[in-house]
Amino acid sequence: MAVEQFHGIIGQSSVMRRLFQDIRQVADADGPVLIQGESGTGKELVARAVHEQSSRKSAPYMVVNCGRIPSELMESEFFGHAAGAYTGARKNRALACSSRPTAAPCCWMRLARCPSPCRPSCCAPCRTAR
Repeated sequence: MAVEQFHGIIGQSSVMRRLFQDIRQVADADGPVLIQGESGTGKELVARAVHEQSSRKSAPYMVVNCGRIPSELMESEFFGHAAGAYTGARKNRALACSSRPTAAPCCWMRLARCPSPCRPSCCAPCRTAR
């Protein structure tokens, strides 16, 4: 039996075929897609496959590791900032990809590691898009 490959994900079980079907189904969703799983299960591969399967595949694709962003800069990373908004903000920074519909597709990794105080505002685009 030949091993099936789908955008770099390899598998032939019924579970994997279901995953491939789910990716095809959500690829052109207008809202965010939540991908959950244990560490090392391929969440980033699935996110990239969703992007590659979508009509937005020619747009840039960003991976943002929220676990590496200092808590005091988290909201700026999500929503952008104006020059002088904080020490070190020397120029305007456009809104990040999750906060506007025409932005580049993103993979927000380790979102659960966002500091508690900024989680409500950082996760708002995901809640409102449902």
